[in-house]
Amino acid sequence: MASQQDQPTPDELEDMDPDEVRERLLRFIVKRDMDRHRDIYDALADE
Repeated sequence: MASQQDQPTPDELEDMDPDEVRERLLRFIVKRDMDRHRDIYDALADE
């Protein structure tokens, strides 16, 4: 489970560049999917 420190506050979100918001979202999604499907990625890496 992600810690609350990783979550920006609403004020921080307003100050952020849209590209930075997009990059953070993509990183979160990739990390979440890597954690969720770790067994698949490990099997692919072994091939």
